[in-house]
Amino acid sequence: MHKAILSLLAPPFTYRYITARPDKRDGVVVLAGPSNKTDQLWKVKGHSNGQITIESKAAKGKKNRYLSTGRSGNNNHALVRLGPSQRFTVTMKAGGPFTSFEMAHPKKTSTGHITVVSVSNSTDPNGNEYIAYINQNTEGHIQSFKFAMVRENPK
Repeated sequence: MHKAILSLLAPPFTYRYITARPDKRDGVVVLAGPSNKTDQLWKVKGHSNGQITIESKAAKGKKNRYLSTGRSGNNNHALVRLGPSQRFTVTMKAGGPFTSFEMAHPKKTSTGHITVVSVSNSTDPNGNEYIAYINQNTEGHIQSFKFAMVRENPK
């Protein structure tokens, strides 16, 4: 199983969400460098049924959170606008070297809320510990998310 997912199956911790995007020139995923000012905090919990729950931990005074292929925050690259608290479910679909995961999350559209399910590969040819989700509704578009553990456990 992928090292990043192994760490997600541990007891609840606070994780930093680091945005990433595919480089337009060669398609290689580029991480927006970690920064305490721009990282978003998430609580990650593993469940015995093969699911992982990822929930945003909004700071006081913060009304919205964003998932995007660019930097987090209110910018042109934001794909999903979240409320102060938001939960995602990641379900493991297979084991071994062919492990894949589905990430389900609500997405607001002009007609209301829908659930988008994205499918990931758990391996990266460079050994990076992030998971790239390919949105089923957008051909060839990769959303990459990296979760790096914060040293302190939530209170």
